[in-house]
Amino acid sequence: MYQSVIAGLGNLLCDEILWRACVSPRPPARDLGGTAYRSLHAAMGRVLRSSVRAGCVPPRRSWLTARRETASRCARAVAGRCSSRTAGRPTVWCPRCQP
Repeated sequence: MYQSVIAGLGNLLCDEILWRACVSPRPPARDLGGTAYRSLHAAMGRVLRSSVRAGCVPPRRSWLTARRETASRCARAVAGRCSSRTAGRPTVWCPRCQP
């Protein structure tokens, strides 16, 4: 989520990319392994391609951003979701999907 690396990724896109990659927003990027990096890279490409085609963050039911009340992959309710500030920005994640 640090804008000095890739500018222009907002909270919704960052949350979506991390959720699709099954990566928690809590650890610093320097602590991630190669598998997490590859997963993030693939998820970033898919999310950004879809968003650019739509001209916005698409409100698709299968996306975390459209269903912030539940994580559609595991249907975990709001009570099971986590939210905090990461790098000074609000972020939402699912502890089951993003261990």
